[in-house]
Amino acid sequence: MDTLPKPVANTLFAAWLAEAYPEVFEALADHAAIPSDGHNLSGFMDVLTSIGGGISDAAKYVVNNLSSTVQAVGSFVNSPAGQSALSAIISNNVGGIGSATIATQAARAQTGAVPAAIQTVYNPATQTYVPVMTNAQGQPYVINPQTLQSLQPSFLSRYGLWIAGGVLGFGALYLLTRN
Repeated sequence: MDTLPKPVANTLFAAWLAEAYPEVFEALADHAAIPSDGHNLSGFMDVLTSIGGGISDAAKYVVNNLSSTVQAVGSFVNSPAGQSALSAIISNNVGGIGSATIATQAARAQTGAVPAAIQTVYNPATQTYVPVMTNAQGQPYVINPQTLQSLQPSFLSRYGLWIAGGVLGFGALYLLTRN
C-alpha cells in the first residue's frame, strides 16, 4: 500500500469526517477556532474509492478540491492537541461502532493511509447513523468490529520507523563503544 504524506492523509481524513460525521467535524473545527467556509464534499466517497491511482492523485485532490476549513482541520488533527480534542469529542458525542470507526480512520491517517470508503446511513429503527461499506456487488453492509480491525494499520506500519530508528541507534552506539 502506498502511503501519503501525513498532511495529505490527515486532510483526507478531515474530509471523510466532514462527510460521514459532520457534527464531529464541526465540533473539532469549533474547538480549534477554525471558521467554516461552507465546505462542499459532494461525491467525496466516490473519490475515496478512485484514489487508488496513487499518492499524486490524492495530493492533487486535496490541493484542488478541499476547502480551507477541511485543510485546517486536517492540520489540527495532525497535532497532539488535535488528537486529544478528537478523542474527547468522539467519546462525548459518538458511541459504539461510530467511535471505533472514527478512531480507525484517524489511525489510518496517522500512518499515511487513505481513509477507507466508509459511509454512514441513517437507521430509522434505532434513530442513529451506522457505518457501512459497499461489497464487490455494490451492496452496502453494516460494518462490525472485525471489519474495523481488518482496516487498522498494521503494527509495522504504525511503529516500523521507530523500531528501525532504535535498531540503527543501538547499532551505532555499539560500533562507537566497541573500541
